[in-house]
Amino acid sequence: MEVKTPGQFPWQPQSFVLGNLAIGNLRQNMLKRLGGENGVHAGFACQNAALTLAAEYTAQHGYLPPHSIMLATTSTGMRHFLGDWINAPLLGGNSHPFWGFVAAAAIQTGVKADELPEPGPMAGYVAGTIGTPDFGVLRTPEGHAPVMQPPDLLTPLWPWCCKLLRLPAPAQMGGEEPPLSETHWPIIIAIVTQQFIGMAKDTLDPRIAANLALEAAIITAKLDPDAYEAGKWAFKVDDGRLSVIRKKAAPNLN
Repeated sequence: MEVKTPGQFPWQPQSFVLGNLAIGNLRQNMLKRLGGENGVHAGFACQNAALTLAAEYTAQHGYLPPHSIMLATTSTGMRHFLGDWINAPLLGGNSHPFWGFVAAAAIQTGVKADELPEPGPMAGYVAGTIGTPDFGVLRTPEGHAPVMQPPDLLTPLWPWCCKLLRLPAPAQMGGEEPPLSETHWPIIIAIVTQQFIGMAKDTLDPRIAANLALEAAIITAKLDPDAYEAGKWAFKVDDGRLSVIRKKAAPNLN
């Protein structure tokens, strides 16, 4: 797996300073919080990026293409989201998927590619637990159980993460730059996750770190966004066709 180097990211050169600041801010603040959290908000960021694109597509075309984003509702009324547009920034299908960064970090520490989890079967497992008590519960080796499960950790983490990723660049560090697109947030989080796997390799087996990051991300990518950022999105299903409308704009922090 190739590790991306500066100059290859989609926010450059327009938001060069902001991108670097977002990576540094997220990394330094993560050091002050619980370990192993990056996969938690990475998956939700992938869903958020997909919904951002979906709202733009809906505005132009009315409904989304088949299989792009799909809404599933359980017998208890819980909503979950699946589809190719969510999987692309998470598992692969665009140029900078979260899993690519995670796998590259593990391989750089000496892990063989065939020792890493297969994202397809893992995604299939998580999807198969929707509507059951097993949904949202990480499968962890003995001694590595999380303090909280991904859906619960996301409650405090997502608002905190959004605030960091929306910070403007100080005037003395580049002046006016456009804010980072929410479609690029998964890449920022992926870079930080990649860095942490390398930093923690002597205390946490990179194989375990990669597994936990990926499964946590897959779980949170399927959660109902209204439970974590209420009122941001509206969804309409008409004859099996889904439309997505963004109701709440990002706050202006400048």
